[in-house]
Amino acid sequence: GNRRHPNQQSHAPALLNDFGYFHYQRGRYAEAEKYFRQALEICERGGQHWSLSWKAASEPAHENLRDRVCVNLGLALAQQQRYQEALATFTKVLTPAQAHYNLAVVMLQQAGHLPPERHADQTRLQQQARSHLQQALRLDGSYGKLVPC
Repeated sequence: GNRRHPNQQSHAPALLNDFGYFHYQRGRYAEAEKYFRQALEICERGGQHWSLSWKAASEPAHENLRDRVCVNLGLALAQQQRYQEALATFTKVLTPAQAHYNLAVVMLQQAGHLPPERHADQTRLQQQARSHLQQALRLDGSYGKLVPC
């Protein structure tokens, strides 16, 4: 059933983020993107739209949620091969090094899921991922600890 509750238009953004994550984990990235965007919109609009319990939450929690939603949205975009959009979304809340690192991680995941007959695409993705990792390292040397050997 598609029950709609007009008086619940502004669900707590945390809930929308959870819905998005549910779809993301099942590989439904466009659907996940939709929920993450709704959550982000509420976060950026400000507190007056939230339920009482949400308003009672401290300001840092709201900031952290917005950051989490932004990262999740970036991941959902990257999974749809919208890499530039993903990078721009990541850099709203992450350092450029972290943004490049996240993109590389998604590209490596995608390369790992390609069938053997798409070896050329796999190689290309792996090379792109490597170049994003190198950019992350150039921007922040501490990333050396995270890059798998």
